[in-house]
Amino acid sequence: MPRLYVQKHTIPGYGPGFFPADEHCYRLAAGVPDGQHLSFEDLRQPRSIERHRYLFGLLHKVYENLPERFHNAWPTFEGFLRYVKVRCGWRDDIYDADCNIIGIEPRSLSFSAMDEMEFRSFVGLVKDLLAREIWPEIQPPSGYGHNSGAAWNEEFAKIEKLLFGDMAERRG
Repeated sequence: MPRLYVQKHTIPGYGPGFFPADEHCYRLAAGVPDGQHLSFEDLRQPRSIERHRYLFGLLHKVYENLPERFHNAWPTFEGFLRYVKVRCGWRDDIYDADCNIIGIEPRSLSFSAMDEMEFRSFVGLVKDLLAREIWPEIQPPSGYGHNSGAAWNEEFAKIEKLLFGDMAERRG
């Protein structure tokens, strides 16, 4: 079954709708009879390469600049990444035959494993984790809830400034 990529647009007076994302998808959609009902079983937003690079750049910088109290905790970046994934809940529990948890397996962060909406949420969880467990001196604003927007982004910018210096301001 071919994949049909669509973009959401809002048409004034009509409301939101989904339209073919490119010429190839337009041709696929043209083959569907008018009025035909289609099922969107997998509504996924393609991942942003920029956000992917940002997260891994951030995690590498964090790993390179860990406070001294963490130097022995993660001897490799891969170990640190496993810690981040597990602490952010991006993991699968492994059970024995009696349904006891006997292990934890971090999930993949590959493009096929997470769409942009999931990845954006994960990045927010990572920022929360870094502020809570790595740099607790950076406190979220009062009334803060996960991924609460501009106030938290301003506060988290302090961590980015520590890691990236003036590059953090240019990152935007």
